Amino acid sequence: MSGRDLSAENRSRVAALYTDYIRGDMPAVMAALDKNVVWTSDGDGCAPWAGRWLGKAGVAGYFAALATSCEVLTYDIERILADGEWVTLLATIRVRYVGDGLERQYAKVDIMRLVNGRVVEFREFYDTASMVCDLERASAAR
Repeated sequence: MSGRDLSAENRSRVAALYTDYIRGDMPAVMAALDKNVVWTSDGDGCAPWAGRWLGKAGVAGYFAALATSCEVLTYDIERILADGEWVTLLATIRVRYVGDGLERQYAKVDIMRLVNGRVVEFREFYDTASMVCDLERASAAR
């Protein structure tokens, strides 16, 4: 046995990934992804960024779609839980909607699977019902 603790390694990798994201270092974020990453955002059809995005180009599309509607202002990590390849992150995010400038806060859960140190699967979950109401309000204000 090598003594390798995959859970600890992946917890550390995810913590570094979110540090890069919070700093706005998108090249570092993209470098942490597998070329065939499957990226899923809850609420398919509810928001421009929601749905399934494939590969690094797909993830770039996700972030571009997100930016058309809102800006992530803060991303506060509550806890990072890891079990081998799987890592779950509990967080609170604060966003500002483009249409009306209103700021909202949401609880969020991200679940990732890492293989050989790269994110191969990403799933995010948040209060889509509140987000849809906020998007509709912001859209009406444009």
